[in-house]
Amino acid sequence: MFKGANTFTDGQVLIADGVTGKTKTSGFTIGKSVPSDALFTDTVYIHPSTTTTAAAAVKVGNDNLGHVILGDALTANDLNSVAYIEQNLTLEQKNQARTNIDAVPSSALNSVANSMNTSINNVENELTAEINRAKTAEQALDDSIIKNAKDTTENAIIINDIENNVASAINSTAIGRSTKAEANPSYAEG
Repeated sequence: MFKGANTFTDGQVLIADGVTGKTKTSGFTIGKSVPSDALFTDTVYIHPSTTTTAAAAVKVGNDNLGHVILGDALTANDLNSVAYIEQNLTLEQKNQARTNIDAVPSSALNSVANSMNTSINNVENELTAEINRAKTAEQALDDSIIKNAKDTTENAIIINDIENNVASAINSTAIGRSTKAEANPSYAEG
């Protein structure tokens, strides 16, 4: 131990005083040399803050350190897996599975069911609307075909009447000439 202008205590680490430049004690001791890869266990860990999440029926997964890495809502396929549990697991496993399933709040299951019903209703509504659009288009096509058929029939009647009128006019003219020629032979020569 050194005594003089500065007082030092055995085992404490000396440091340079940044103001005076003299050596002084740090107040810290080192019982042994600290290895370069040492881990200090006196470090205080403060968990990051987060928001509260209400409990829900979800499936979770974790990594090899136990950290949660997956948190998805249950799907219909997940709920159907209950039948697999009933058929293939031991009694102890079944009891544990039942306990886990019973822990799923009915509100979560109702939410899944309501969501599925809403989806089914939406699909039914879309199909009904599409069927109605197809029926409307079919009726418009039928109306158009009927109108075209009527128009075609009316046009055929008109054409037939015209043909008959032309034929009648031609016959009248031919008969008229023939009669005049008989009455006046010079008319037929002209």
